[in-house]
Amino acid sequence: MMKSNTGTVCYPFPYSAVDGCLFVEKANKNGTTTKKLCNFLPYLKCDINVDDGVEQTRTFRIAGVHESGRLLPEIEVTVKEFGKMDWVLERWGAECIIEPGNNNRENICCAILKTVENAEKKNVYRTTGWQNRWRIKRSTLSLSRICRASAGIKPIRRFSSTTCAATISV
Repeated sequence: MMKSNTGTVCYPFPYSAVDGCLFVEKANKNGTTTKKLCNFLPYLKCDINVDDGVEQTRTFRIAGVHESGRLLPEIEVTVKEFGKMDWVLERWGAECIIEPGNNNRENICCAILKTVENAEKKNVYRTTGWQNRWRIKRSTLSLSRICRASAGIKPIRRFSSTTCAATISV
């Protein structure tokens, strides 16, 4: 665990914070070894579900503490870019170093995701639905005009759309 201005960054086993760096414990023939993953402690601050009315996407707000004790700025990372870990250099700079090695990036991602218990969860709605209502209204108006123009056909309103009802004499 690492004490920071934002509270305690706590990682479950097999991850640990030692001197401001993230480590993973690995089992081998001789017991366990501790391997350094990076020189900062990233953690999930907020899990955000964004709904634009058509599709839903997920974004993570990630914060961190550098090994020097400096707080790293909170950043938003989409799920698509999260696993690649390119966002570390792009947004936090060259001081944040991911150690070379097999599966280090995957282990850092997993460690971040395991901090979800302390993360805030949000739903963000990017549209209020007015655009869809406008489309329905436009089609309703067009359909009403067609119904009125036809002889013997009366428009009937149901569920914000117009249905044409006709009385046909045989």
